[in-house]
Amino acid sequence: MQDKYLKVTIYDNDFTSTLEMVCETLYEIFQQEGKYPTEEDFPTLQMIIQHMWFAADMAQDLMRWGHLNSPTMKYFTPDYLKVASRDVTNIPLLEALAETKIPIILSTGMAGKKELDEALEVICKYHNEISILHCVSQYPTNPNNLNLNTIKYLKNNYPQYKIGFSDHTIGISAPIAAIAMGAEIIEKHVTIDRRMKGTDQAGSLGPDGVNRMIRDIRITEMSMGKEEIFIEPDVMSSKIKLERSIATNRNLKIGDIITENDIHLLSPGDGFKWSEKQSVIGRSEERRVG
Repeated sequence: MQDKYLKVTIYDNDFTSTLEMVCETLYEIFQQEGKYPTEEDFPTLQMIIQHMWFAADMAQDLMRWGHLNSPTMKYFTPDYLKVASRDVTNIPLLEALAETKIPIILSTGMAGKKELDEALEVICKYHNEISILHCVSQYPTNPNNLNLNTIKYLKNNYPQYKIGFSDHTIGISAPIAAIAMGAEIIEKHVTIDRRMKGTDQAGSLGPDGVNRMIRDIRITEMSMGKEEIFIEPDVMSSKIKLERSIATNRNLKIGDIITENDIHLLSPGDGFKWSEKQSVIGRSEERRVG
């Protein structure tokens, strides 16, 4: 591919417009809050711009060199490479990424089974360290379109891969539910301010939202437990206090023979259960009750 085409694609269309959008939005935020950037804000703004330049350099190197073993990679080797939903059918890109042998995460927001299988076939020529994220590329995603049961489908049909969820809904309920359904990876877009322009701002989380999501994910993970039914030891005190045991429903004299009409159930639950009533019925009362 020629550099002229690359510069138009990467810089003019994608990077420059995105940088302009970020700068415009930051300016609007400062205006809305009635202030302008101070020296305290400069490190954050500089970090944002530096990260965007670095991402653009990697993209340019990838397209220019045809692989990621490029000059930029000398400074940074990612733990994972993420393939956006729109690029699941981008075979040249998939080959270039897979050639690095770096683990790959695939989002399926625009892919059916055919597209996913074709992408997996390309990557598996080089390695099989692949994660698949269920995703719906609607911004924000309507809950009626979310179909979280796809997570179960992916886990059943692609058990050799790690399965996760890329979320574009508003709020944090969907990723929490995804964890409960077996998702091992959660992707959620993060923004410094949801008032910023952009396709996915409405479905993104601010810093506080990220903290709440992580908190609830950890609680959900602790809550999953085992796939069986049993009595937790910590429940036993409540069980004894609140359950019911067999008790007499009338005054009984010594020598009375207990019948089913003489008994009912009352708390606490440390005596005979109704299923054990035959151990009580027919017995002679040995002491006065009532």
